[in-house]
Amino acid sequence: MCSLNDLGIATEAPLELINWTDEEGSRFGHSLMGSGVWAGVFTLDKALGLTDIEGTTVGAALDDIGYRGTEAAAPFRADAYFEGLTDTEGTTVGAALDDIGYRGTEAAAPFRADAYFELHIEQGPFLERESKQIGIVTGAQAQVWYDAVTIGQDSHAGTTPPSTRKDALVCAAKIIDLVDRTMRARGEDGRGTVGQLLVSPNSRNVVPGEVRFSVEFRHPSDAEIDILDAEFPPAAQAIATAAMSSRARSASPSSSAIRPMPRSTYWTPNSRPPRKPSRWPAV
Repeated sequence: MCSLNDLGIATEAPLELINWTDEEGSRFGHSLMGSGVWAGVFTLDKALGLTDIEGTTVGAALDDIGYRGTEAAAPFRADAYFEGLTDTEGTTVGAALDDIGYRGTEAAAPFRADAYFELHIEQGPFLERESKQIGIVTGAQAQVWYDAVTIGQDSHAGTTPPSTRKDALVCAAKIIDLVDRTMRARGEDGRGTVGQLLVSPNSRNVVPGEVRFSVEFRHPSDAEIDILDAEFPPAAQAIATAAMSSRARSASPSSSAIRPMPRSTYWTPNSRPPRKPSRWPAV
């Protein structure tokens, strides 16, 4: 936009620049939040009610920084104000428009965008590796998210022997390794990430009793995501079950849970609406 202004370029249609709120879902766990509301995929109330890991809603966060608007998006009601402005000779904007026949006969009204483009830096290595300056997106990644929980038993690090330990972090680490192996089995198109890890009680001298972590898979193929979504939860559950197989029988078993988050394929024509969360039964 600055370059267009600097170069004095007049476009054939108006341009609007938008910075969507938490579009990646990094804080509130729902990708395409701002654009999804704008496109009518889900309601504003749903977006405002989403929460982060501390329980803060989108609405409350916007209130805290003074960014929650008080009115719905609407045409800028400024016709009367601007038409009354005058130049140094006392000629109003309205009169000047009349003189050249440029005063419109209808009030401003909402209009559908002719085109929508997302300008983005490449967050991968391909353009730099191939010494290219710019590229055109040819597709989007289908994805599925999970909120995963492994539950063991917190205990003293210095007094709990291996035979009675129920280390939730060890179990989580094995599932994280599964995520990496599952990704690499798909070759260069595979994507699998654990980007958030919350260890409890998070003390250096306590065996972790609970770990909460995010799991995300992406792939260009919807069909491959379906396969991942069918295979990963039971495989992770098997790891959680096996993690306790050699422990003392007197100890209660560890458990784990995976809750699918809303799924998105960037709202391409072949995409499906987000699924309702479901629970992965604990052992």
